[in-house]
Amino acid sequence: MTLSPRFGQRVLWALLILVVAYGLYQAVALAWVCDDAFISFRYAANLVNGHGLVYNAGERVEGYTNFLWTAAMAAGIWVGFDPVDLSRILGLAFFLLTAAILTYLSFRLVAPSESGRRVVIPMAAMAFLLSHECQVWATSGLETSSVTFLIVLGFALLVLGDSVRTTLAAGCVMSAAALSRPDAMVFCAMAVPYLLLLRKPRIRRVVSYLLPLVVIFVPYWIARYEYYGYPFPNTYYAKSVALSNYAQGLVHLWLYVKTYYVLLLVPVALGAFLGGLLKLGRNWTDADRYAYRSLGLGFLMVIPYVFYVVRTGGDFMFARFFIPVTPICFVILEAALMRLRLRPRFHVAVACAVLACVLLRWPQFRPGQTYISGVADEHSVYPPEMIAKARVEGALLKKYLGGKHVTVGFVGTGAMRMYYAQLPTAIECHTGLTDEYIAHLPVEHRGRPGHEKPAPMDYLVRRGVNFLFTDGPGKETESQNLRFISFGGIPAAIIVYDNPVMESLRSFTDVRFMPFPDFLDRDLEQVRSLPPEQRREFFEFSKEFYFDHNADSARLVVVRAGL
Repeated sequence: MTLSPRFGQRVLWALLILVVAYGLYQAVALAWVCDDAFISFRYAANLVNGHGLVYNAGERVEGYTNFLWTAAMAAGIWVGFDPVDLSRILGLAFFLLTAAILTYLSFRLVAPSESGRRVVIPMAAMAFLLSHECQVWATSGLETSSVTFLIVLGFALLVLGDSVRTTLAAGCVMSAAALSRPDAMVFCAMAVPYLLLLRKPRIRRVVSYLLPLVVIFVPYWIARYEYYGYPFPNTYYAKSVALSNYAQGLVHLWLYVKTYYVLLLVPVALGAFLGGLLKLGRNWTDADRYAYRSLGLGFLMVIPYVFYVVRTGGDFMFARFFIPVTPICFVILEAALMRLRLRPRFHVAVACAVLACVLLRWPQFRPGQTYISGVADEHSVYPPEMIAKARVEGALLKKYLGGKHVTVGFVGTGAMRMYYAQLPTAIECHTGLTDEYIAHLPVEHRGRPGHEKPAPMDYLVRRGVNFLFTDGPGKETESQNLRFISFGGIPAAIIVYDNPVMESLRSFTDVRFMPFPDFLDRDLEQVRSLPPEQRREFFEFSKEFYFDHNADSARLVVVRAGL
């Protein structure tokens, strides 16, 4: 008995529904929010509170690279949404919308046959839904899901559109993608040579495509340049994007390709595209035209973008930068498969094999392993309970330091805590994302991408940083003991000892530290018994730590005389 194409199509639609349900279930189960997202949340909150689009009131530093996403978070905060919940909801919505666009594109890639419409296999959509990394980055709190949706939508409009109006719409969508993340400009730019390769009216299409970039993106860029004073976001300088780091970039790329080994077939699909060019000028069907457009535009976008990611060293977050290009790679594979014109049973078998490879990926991170060669499995670093912990710790810091004129630094996973603490001035000291001076420091040696410019201690002192929150400062030397402070179990290091601030903290029984004036009054004799070199080191430490910031001439005279 021969099954009809209609029955086969119904089976495939039922399978797609199951895959959608599975992909959504996994994305919800894996929902998370990374620490960096809370930097954007703080920018959004400050905008709503009237401080401007800044991280610290009065400091115009562009420490985000997702303007449109941050603006959406600000709109949500303004109407009363929690940005954590809002970012997850929007991320999941864009995840499903991306799958819907890919499904529609698959429908248009199928040509009518003599015996009726061929079976549609939405392979790209199902592969996207089954991809573990796409499920993970459906949330994260960052713009990854939204910018992927915009790029895929712009891609579909460019492939399927033949009118100037459709090209104009593609330009608007790609402009929105560039406003969501600067590296999306690579996708925007590569659409221009694609449009020039199409049939007439080439110039009108290019003009209509570029018009939104001129009308929307250029004024935005001028406005942000006037506001922040630099041609690129602060993160561009913090991560040294201008410097090449091919070795690290290749490590990142190879980790991803090994995980999704089916992507090794993408270069093979280039042969299908080049072979199709030999038939240029023949009477193609609409499906032929759309397939070769998908292949052509796909390679024009994928190759330069992957080169850009590799050149800049990739990212310390595994897969994040490759998510926007992954669905386009799946479209390339699907379009190449469609042009092979296999018998339906073989077509279905090959498509199912590709989907099985995506589902049965080769995980590079073993259970409990979070880092490989400077690349982190961020999802495992930030389990959901970390947000609840950050809320509690942020509330504690707000109780201890709220209302005080303090400046704090933070590293590690501190952005969550700082968002909830709502302290007036906070400096991200690991990468300089929110600090102009740190971001523009030279790179002394290459290492983990985005973590190559730790804040110098002398700069923190000059900035008057009161406390540096780390993952646990040690207490080995005398100076480290004197710097150590615990805010209800939250460890930090005292950078600048400010008497009024420290005296106010002594009223909290769960804030533990060594009052430096008391130490000088009680234990100076022990310091005097140290060797001369150590006594000089202690004097230099006490001067930088305490005397340069407090009017305490009486104790300074005693210390000088004794040391």
